[in-house]
Amino acid sequence: MSRSDPSSRPPTALRVLRVNTAELLRQPGLRREIKTELDVALFDLDPRLTTASDAGHGGPVRIDFVVESTLQGVRVVGSVGLERTGECRRCLGLVHWTGRVEADELYQEQVTDPEAIEIDTDVLDLAPLVRDLTILALADESPLCRDECAGLCPQCGVDRNLERCSCDVEIRDQRWSALDQLVLGDPAAPDPEAPDDGPREPGLDD
Repeated sequence: MSRSDPSSRPPTALRVLRVNTAELLRQPGLRREIKTELDVALFDLDPRLTTASDAGHGGPVRIDFVVESTLQGVRVVGSVGLERTGECRRCLGLVHWTGRVEADELYQEQVTDPEAIEIDTDVLDLAPLVRDLTILALADESPLCRDECAGLCPQCGVDRNLERCSCDVEIRDQRWSALDQLVLGDPAAPDPEAPDDGPREPGLDD
């Protein structure tokens, strides 16, 4: 995930995501909860992520973090989620769901864990982490409107959840499609590949 930039000046609303690491590191076991909702526009995302029809959202970014001081450093565990609106993968009907991404990040003053992020100031800014997780939540694939969704007819396009059609939609294994073109001959007919020994003189085999 992205590292914080100590020279940046985040909007006032994002100050809730700034954690005093100096205080935390002095008291191993100290925990701080961050539960808040923030406008997705605060995270300066590519507009295509938040305006495309297949990546729509219907609410704020929901942040649920526990920031804890451990012997290894400062660990941030929790999730980021937001309401999404899109199309069912089978019937293309409107579907609403919550895109949610889990977080488990370790921050260290002296980096000893290859997965850890360096703490380089007394204030840990979690806004870059939330931004990265929000992008992942927006990329979450649309689910089915329901598990038993019958989808659209591949021939006439009718929504098979609402009505039936008379189309032949039998599922065939395309690996055997070449056999459909095979025409079998009359088993009593002579084999055209058999060698021709020419006319036989009567009585030779008698």
